Amino acid sequence: MVGEETAVAALKAGAHDFIPKGNLRRLVPALERELREAQSRRERRRAEAELRRSADTIRAIFKASPLPIMILDHDSHVVSWNPAAERVFGWNEQEIIGRRLPIVPDHDADDHVHNLKRVLNGELITGEEVVRLRKDGAPLRLLESAAPLRDTNGDISHVLWLVTDITAQRGLEEQFRQAQKMEAVGRLAGGVAHDFNNVLTAIQGYATLLLADIPEDDARHRDAAEILAAAERAAAFTLQLLAFSRKQVVQRAAVDVTTVVSDLSRLLDRMLDDHLELRLDLSPGALHVLGDKSQLEQVIINLVVNAGDAMSAGGQIVVRVRRAPVTVEEASTQNVKPGPYIVVAVEDTGTGIAPDVLDHIFEPFFTTKE
Repeated sequence: MVGEETAVAALKAGAHDFIPKGNLRRLVPALERELREAQSRRERRRAEAELRRSADTIRAIFKASPLPIMILDHDSHVVSWNPAAERVFGWNEQEIIGRRLPIVPDHDADDHVHNLKRVLNGELITGEEVVRLRKDGAPLRLLESAAPLRDTNGDISHVLWLVTDITAQRGLEEQFRQAQKMEAVGRLAGGVAHDFNNVLTAIQGYATLLLADIPEDDARHRDAAEILAAAERAAAFTLQLLAFSRKQVVQRAAVDVTTVVSDLSRLLDRMLDDHLELRLDLSPGALHVLGDKSQLEQVIINLVVNAGDAMSAGGQIVVRVRRAPVTVEEASTQNVKPGPYIVVAVEDTGTGIAPDVLDHIFEPFFTTKE
C-alpha cells in the first residue's frame, strides 16, 4: 500500500496520477487519460521539434542569402542584419543592431519614412529603385522590396526589407549609352570631316597667297602665317575625326610637350579676351611623350578656351607642364603603372565646374553653352 507521502513524492518525481487500492474503478479512466496526454505530449514535442527545424532553416536562409536582408521595427531601428548586408553596406551586425537604418541619404529620408508607413499599413513594396549609402559614403543603386511581418495575433510587428545591388548593372548600362553616343559621333565625324577639309583647303590656299604677297617685315605677314598654321592644325583635327570614324588607332610619335605648349601660346593669346591673362609655367628642358601632337594641341586649346569662357569678369589662366614620377605605392592607388610621367595642368581663377556638370564633361554633344 502506497501512503500519501510516497504518492506526493512520486508526483514530484514526475508521476501524473496515483490510484489507491480501494479505488480501482479509477484505473481505466486514468489509463485512458494518460494515453491521451502522452499522445498530446508526443505531438507537442514533434511540433516543437518541427518549429525548431523551421527556425533553424529560416536562420540558415537569412545568413546564406546572397541578397542583403534587414528587419526593422516601427521606428526604422535595425532588428536583424544578415551577412550579405554587411558585405554590401560595410556595417557589421554589432555596429548596426538597435540603431536607425543609416544607409538612407538625408535627401531621401522622407521617402523612406513614407515607404515604411506603407508597409506598416500592410502594403507590399517590390523593386523600387533607390540610392543608398555605404559606410564609407559611396552611393549604391539598389532595388528595394519590403513586406510586413506579423506576430501570432496577426498584428504587424516588424518590416522585412530586401535589396538588390544594381550599381554595376547601371554602370554597364551607362557605358553602353556612352558607346552609342560615341558611335553617333563617329558617324557624324565621317560625314562632316571631308566637307570641312574642302573649306580648310581654301583657307590654306588663300593664306599661302597672302604670305607670298606680303613682305616678311610687314606685321600682316605674321597674321597670315598664324592663319595658315591654324588651318593646318584644323586639318590635323579632321584627320583625327576621320580616324575615329573608321575606328583606326592614331599613330603616335615622340612629342616635346613643352614645345607644343610654347608654340600654342601665341595662338591662345589671340583667342582669349583682353581681360584674361595667360601664363605658362614650364619645367626647363625637353619633356617628351609618345603621343599625337594634334590631339595634345586640341585638348590644351579646348581647356584654355573653356576656362576663358567661364571667366566673363576676367582672371588668369595658367598652363603648367612638369615631371611627375609615380612610385610603386602611388601607382597602386592611382590605377597606373609606376614610372616617369609628365603632367599638363590648366588652372584658372574662375568658379570651377559645378558638381552636376562634372559627371558629364566627357559626354559627346554635352555643353553648358547656349
